[in-house]
Amino acid sequence: MNKAAIITINDACALGQKEDTSGNLLINLLNNTGFEVISKIIISSDTEQIEKHLNIYSANENLSLIITIGGTGIGNKDYTPEITKKIIEKEVPGISELIRLKMAEDDANAFLTRIIAGIKNKILIINFPGRIKAVEKAFEAIKDILPNAISQIKA
Repeated sequence: MNKAAIITINDACALGQKEDTSGNLLINLLNNTGFEVISKIIISSDTEQIEKHLNIYSANENLSLIITIGGTGIGNKDYTPEITKKIIEKEVPGISELIRLKMAEDDANAFLTRIIAGIKNKILIINFPGRIKAVEKAFEAIKDILPNAISQIKA
């Protein structure tokens, strides 16, 4: 069974002012498609925290997948793609393109998201936007290709 970790990047959730509905939804989506979510954390939109946690999780040989939620827009506190690009060894742009196309079926603003997908230490890392509907659409877009992608990465 493939193991996954979720990192929600949201200041209000990190402060306990808001429930992490997107993260909770993603746990269910992953569990329902054969993944075991072994960790889910919530952190603030801080570049050092994002980098620290991506590095910690990408050093875990038991993981196959890390999904970040949030911080992918064009706002002043959206740093997730830059940090992801900084730590990955290889980018997988087709995953990001597929997600944007699927999300754009409902909302052309999907093309403003700067999500990145890549590989570090044979672990697939994918950025998801923070809105719950976007998480649902993003997962729907890639769920069928995840097993093959992970299989190729681990080979």
